[in-house]
Amino acid sequence: MQLLPEAQRRGEITFKIAKSLSYDTRLTAILCCLAAGIAVQLYSMNAFLGAPLVFAASLLSLVSGYTNIPKVGGQGARDWKPVGRGAVERVRKLHEASRAWDQSALDITCGTGFVTLFGILAVAAIIALAMVDYPMLMVIWITDAVLLILPHWLTGVRRILTRPALIVKTKALQDIETQFNQMKALNEALQWMMEVSHRSEGEIPEDFKLMVKYTGAPEDFLGVQVQVALNDVSGTSFPYLYCVVLARPGFGLSRFVKQEKEIIEEFQKETDVELIVIRQKTTKTAGYHTKPAAQAEIFRRALLRAREVLGTVSKPTVPA
Repeated sequence: MQLLPEAQRRGEITFKIAKSLSYDTRLTAILCCLAAGIAVQLYSMNAFLGAPLVFAASLLSLVSGYTNIPKVGGQGARDWKPVGRGAVERVRKLHEASRAWDQSALDITCGTGFVTLFGILAVAAIIALAMVDYPMLMVIWITDAVLLILPHWLTGVRRILTRPALIVKTKALQDIETQFNQMKALNEALQWMMEVSHRSEGEIPEDFKLMVKYTGAPEDFLGVQVQVALNDVSGTSFPYLYCVVLARPGFGLSRFVKQEKEIIEEFQKETDVELIVIRQKTTKTAGYHTKPAAQAEIFRRALLRAREVLGTVSKPTVPA
């Protein structure tokens, strides 16, 4: 783990003091102040005479905290748009890269930073105890350790936008995509949909779902939608996958609703759509986590129901 940033990323760092200094000039000033401060302390055997120079070196190296989390006030409208499989992979890779980058040795808010701080303070304490017979050197050591170490774990905190909920959802949806590819019919096509919020910083991914479209289907039949809700238990998100067979009002989906023990089918009507919701049975205390086998069965039932609907409405009417 490197403490100094790569040359090409140094321009991204915002320092708290003397912001106009170039990176190389700042580094030189820090080293000079540090060397001069320690030299004065050792020459005079007085920790406080050189402390201002040591503290100046520490101040010059303080960086501002970094965040890429959009401001709440900047949130705009949301809408759904069709995307390719690549959009899902980009969200996943960005999430993994952000989590890795957020593990900084100089940030007490993450595990790496906390362990690093604890380790450095432990080493500093051991060295200080070894100087017990040299009280002035021990005071110099403790003073400089406090001035140089602590400020850097109280500033420069990283707050990174990650999407752990999206990762849980996309994992379940990717399993459904695999299942679809194994059982799809010739007239069925799968489309990824991504919900984005429009903010001043740009488009932010908020949600994903799948749509199964049917070529040659009646215009009023809209297809099958696959979505995942999340239920949070003690900080862990559990997916609850359900499917919706969609049609425009008056299509007559209520005729096709069937019931079984563990999988529930519900007919619902809204202003601009009627639908069959296919989901796992829930009680007050159970059923809010659809495991892979249940997810596969729910999707299988949704496809079969859609095929049954289309098979019925596509049959020619026989004259009496």
